Amino acid sequence: MPLPARIGLVIVMTLFMVPISANSEVTPFEIHGFTISESVTVSGSPVDAFDTMTGDIKPWWDHSVSDNPDELRIDPFAGGQFYEVMPDERGTVQHANVIYAERGVGLRLNGPLGLSGRAINMVTSITYTEVENDSTLVGVNVNVVGQMDPELAGVVGNVWQHFLHERLKPFMEGTLE
Repeated sequence: MPLPARIGLVIVMTLFMVPISANSEVTPFEIHGFTISESVTVSGSPVDAFDTMTGDIKPWWDHSVSDNPDELRIDPFAGGQFYEVMPDERGTVQHANVIYAERGVGLRLNGPLGLSGRAINMVTSITYTEVENDSTLVGVNVNVVGQMDPELAGVVGNVWQHFLHERLKPFMEGTLE
């Protein structure tokens, strides 16, 4: 092993030997993982669906940290972000990173979305498949691992069902109230 690698190994091993302060509180948590799949058929082409689910999503996405964000956007390119700008220049929230974006084909996000503050890894993959009558099947697959309890898996599933069936579909059909 070269000398720099040995020095690095010694430093890492030394860090693990440092005792935890008597004032530190250590609280273990269980690691859980789950997958959620949801889909909906919406009016319009796969490109229409992709464009609606990227850029300015504030007209149909109704979950945010602030009550009425100035911006709620998903950048439609790899390296972009899903972010929120709070009103009155109070701050910003990064909900996820865009790790794949192909217009009319797919979108993939890596980030906690509404579960910021937990030790989790969440990858949300969205696909767009053309179906007959100028419609698109929007499929969402969410893979989560980390600091999650099983009940929270149901909450995440319900939120995606809400977004797709109660918000996106009516928005694309022009019937969202």
